[in-house]
Formats: sequence, structure tokens, C-alpha cells
Amino acid sequence: MNLSLALSVAVFVLAIAAVVYVALNPPCEKFTEFYILGPGGKAAGYPTELKVGQVGEVIVGVRNHQCETVTYRLVVLLGNETIYATEITLAHNQTWLYKLQFSPTQRGRTKLELLLYKNATETPHRTLHLWLDVK
Repeated sequence: MNLSLALSVAVFVLAIAAVVYVALNPPCEKFTEFYILGPGGKAAGYPTELKVGQVGEVIVGVRNHQCETVTYRLVVLLGNETIYATEITLAHNQTWLYKLQFSPTQRGRTKLELLLYKNATETPHRTLHLWLDVK
């Protein structure tokens, strides 16, 4: 067997091995989806104008695309007060949805803030907020 034929066969075998490896171990883009939807389940109809004591509702969603199981911690603040906190463990490609209800207690412009922490970190991995005009 001549040298060029041997090199061609070796390159061909390496190429096949690379294709098989990528097919069995696809690359994974690591990210987390974190979103809020209006009560109708769409990115519209957010409760931005409420009266004191009136109940507002949004749907909070988290989807794990981290290529591994991740434990998240969600903290929700209304103004400076924590109104909801929970821990969520999601496998890769798993989604968590929650109907969050809240009721402002003071008039004025108030911030509903959602902080998502990943794997017990001290700094939020993702944040969202919704401004409320409370009358």
C-alpha cells in the first residue's frame, strides 16, 4: 500500500470518527430562559395599573438549557418587601411555570422585581421587573 493511500484512509477514518462523536455528543449552548407573561399566557396584558389591595397576576417561566440539572432560587420583591421565594430544580430542557399573584399595599409607582439565582450563587443569574402604577 502506498503512503498517499494510507494517509487518505487515515483521514477518512478520523473524519468518520469525528462525525460519530458529534452525533453522539451534540454541542450544547448553555443558557436559561427567564420570563414573565400576562395572565392570558402571552407577552401582553401585564397588570401595570392597580389599586391598593387589588390582586395582580403574572405567569413566571424558567426553562433550563444549561446541559445539566440546575437548582434555581426565585425571589420576588414588591417594592422592598419579599413577597415570594422558592427553590426550583430543573433538568436540562425542563420548564417551570408559576402563576404569581401579588397585591400592592401602598400608592405610587412600585417595582415588582423577580430575581433568579443559579446554583446557590449570591448574585442573580437573571432579573426581570415590572413597574406598577398603584392608585
